[in-house]
Amino acid sequence: IMTNGGAFCNGCVNGGGGGGGGGRLALRYGDMHGFAGKLEAYGGRDATVHAFDGGYTRFTGGAGTIFLLKKGENASGGTLIVAGDGLRDWPPVGDTPIPASWSTTDRTLVVSDGATAFAQGGTLLKFRAIQVLRGGILTTTPGQHTLSLQADTVHVDGQSRVDMTARGGRGASGYNNGTNDVAHSTGRGESPGGRGSA
Repeated sequence: IMTNGGAFCNGCVNGGGGGGGGGRLALRYGDMHGFAGKLEAYGGRDATVHAFDGGYTRFTGGAGTIFLLKKGENASGGTLIVAGDGLRDWPPVGDTPIPASWSTTDRTLVVSDGATAFAQGGTLLKFRAIQVLRGGILTTTPGQHTLSLQADTVHVDGQSRVDMTARGGRGASGYNNGTNDVAHSTGRGESPGGRGSA
């Protein structure tokens, strides 16, 4: 079952414009034992050829979401999965927002296989369990300086991370150095600690 984003198509409308974001898939099931199929909501792939060396830069859309709920389970429960296709890209794969309405203390959040999920608008993420696996990244909205998590268990494997790197604001935004100075509009970005470069 697939709801993947649109991919590169040379000469098509999206040619050179980046891959589309993955869709949303919700599955209510009785028993997953023995299920050998795949559930996919990957971001679509695009590619730009480098004139100087013939290499590719891939622009991959953010992963979609897969929601699994067992029959008889409360609707506030289930498992919310944000999963990439596991391939490494540069620039990094697009982000997937997690809004407050998806966050409940009965639900498990899984971010995996190269996907990046972020707490939309600085939302406090409240889940029963949070798992960041196989190259997954959990972060926050750019410009937000804190990431707040509440869960009975948080598991981050050795390939994955909870990462606030490069989440400061763009030029001419926010605060710098804790002094409430507005960032310059000449290319500097702000952070809660130090100034961005000019």
